[in-house]
Amino acid sequence: KEITALTIGELANESKRVPFLSKRLLILDAPLYEDIESLLYLVRHLKKINAGLFVQIRTFFPFSENEQSVYMKFGFVLSDHLNAYISLTNKTNDTIWTLLKKDKRKGIKKAEEKFNIDVREYNSVNQSIDVFYEMQAKLFKRKRHALKSKDYFYNLLREAKGTIKIVFAIYEGIPIASQLYVVYNKKITALYTATLEEHLEKHAGDLLIWYLLKEGIKNKCDYFDFGGGGNPNYKYGPREYKERFGTVFENVGRFTLSKSFWYKVVMFGYNLMLKK
Repeated sequence: KEITALTIGELANESKRVPFLSKRLLILDAPLYEDIESLLYLVRHLKKINAGLFVQIRTFFPFSENEQSVYMKFGFVLSDHLNAYISLTNKTNDTIWTLLKKDKRKGIKKAEEKFNIDVREYNSVNQSIDVFYEMQAKLFKRKRHALKSKDYFYNLLREAKGTIKIVFAIYEGIPIASQLYVVYNKKITALYTATLEEHLEKHAGDLLIWYLLKEGIKNKCDYFDFGGGGNPNYKYGPREYKERFGTVFENVGRFTLSKSFWYKVVMFGYNLMLKK
């Protein structure tokens, strides 16, 4: 009666108009397990889940050979995918600053000195979520991505007991950029970010990344998790942005299990978009 393996996934549709073409199950960190037999048992049941187009397992660290053999046994396919991170071990603010490319250092100074942008957190959870969610809604509408409900973000902050926070870049008393981040288990993770389109030239997003790097050092974190770097075989705009901060890209891969004929059709179209 003991739990020997577990995983947490997100089952959702990217598009309400065509749910049969966008429903998928994302496991945003690799399953936890005590022994390889427990992982085998878990993955066997994972394969049976009605997950729409596909099940995908993402990870921060590379999969071991034993893990790979288990996933492949049940039809999961390993593809190239980069993880983006900055090592903070034994680093100071000064040493991290030297890792940043010249344009990013210049942008951060411009945000602070020319535009006098201040970085702050709100004491009220409700106020933080309201302002943050409004920014996210504008960004996701522009990018044509599905946005989670506001309740999802309320619950994140209320239940996380201080490990999840939202920070804002304030220009002339108005929040123009936001960053929802996680500090946990010696790692600081940039999870959700948005900058108001009319203020992009003020480099508020760069300033918030610099703030997170300093927070990571202050909290004695080993890594700043900058999210994904995309498939190295395709052009990926966010990777070009992240590399300007001295980011390390590691090909940790990700496992995907196709659950529908439409998976190949949808991914073919998606990859064509990435090549443009």
